Amino acid sequence: MSKRILITGGTGYIGSNLIDELLKKDFEVYALLNISNTNKLNDKLHFVKYDGTFESLLVIEVEIDIIVHLATVFVSNHSTQVVDSMFKTNILLGVHLLEFAKERGIKRFINTSTYAQSIDSSYYNPQNLYAATKQAFDDILKFYSETGTINSITLALYDTYGPRDNRPKFINLVIEAFKKDEIFNMSPGNQIIRYVYIDDVVNAFCMSIELLLSNSINKSITYNVYGDESFSLNEMITHLCEIFKIKLKTNPGFYKYRDREIMDCEPKYERIPNWIPNFNLEAGINQILLQNENN
Repeated sequence: MSKRILITGGTGYIGSNLIDELLKKDFEVYALLNISNTNKLNDKLHFVKYDGTFESLLVIEVEIDIIVHLATVFVSNHSTQVVDSMFKTNILLGVHLLEFAKERGIKRFINTSTYAQSIDSSYYNPQNLYAATKQAFDDILKFYSETGTINSITLALYDTYGPRDNRPKFINLVIEAFKKDEIFNMSPGNQIIRYVYIDDVVNAFCMSIELLLSNSINKSITYNVYGDESFSLNEMITHLCEIFKIKLKTNPGFYKYRDREIMDCEPKYERIPNWIPNFNLEAGINQILLQNENN
């Protein structure tokens, strides 16, 4: 019998790729959405509308084996207009999921966090309010784990990339400047960054699911998910130019460093046992180029 997974953030870049892989692995997926969706392209994919209330989860009547929580509202520099949506998604939704797990006896939970929860060598020194809300939920999750409600894995992700990614990430902005043959305006560019390819990220989630289903995790644990290579932004551009075999005119220092800029990103947690990234930056970029050619 197929295992049933309740997933949030299924319309996002990571979530949509993860759902595709889970369906290939014959999981039955229940995707929580904040809009009604009647499209059903697969008999094992079901959509559940979440309206911001705990009660809206109770329409799920089947037995769920594991919850994967990916939904988030990311804002690098928040305004008062987005605070409510950040807290509702980054904290309250997660609490509703944990209460749902408690009521239905669901013992397995995967949470998604970010390396930006610390700007330095300490474990917690948030870059922005977004990172602070992620840490707040981590602490709440700790309570539910320590009291025996669930066993959980938190995946603290580094920057992700891959084909069909429309997010305004640094690597995508550079590629767009390549395409348009534009001068690339940037900060001084000495920040260190670690990218991790989407297929490797999906594999990290799948391995975490298997760890929890095998009952190998007691209470809670956090793993970092990151690529083997680290570059400064300036080095990243040089490397991309070599891959593309093209020159890119840059304007370092056009933008100032952001407040609380992360200048280094040394991992603070271990990787998932036996997980290693299969794609370096060159292999990942080649996959993006291949996708662009196919389109």
